[in-house]
Amino acid sequence: MDDIADFKLTDDAMTHMGLSDADKLAIYTIIAGVLHLGNVSFEDSHDDSTGMKDTVASANVFLRLDLWQQSVFLYFIILIPASEI
Repeated sequence: MDDIADFKLTDDAMTHMGLSDADKLAIYTIIAGVLHLGNVSFEDSHDDSTGMKDTVASANVFLRLDLWQQSVFLYFIILIPASEI
């Protein structure tokens, strides 16, 4: 597995499809934010001072959400029962 070669292949494919550098940067930024969210650990707590705020903050840079917006989104996802999705 060669991550650098794979990235170049992906980047070249997006260029071939007609995506501008700005479009590609937007895609990479969203992917980075989603990958950062993969590091969030959820706790069974109603205390707003949990460590989730610190973990989520790194994804905020990429997704351009403030901490409150992102925290509400993450809590909302947790509270939806699977049978209702």
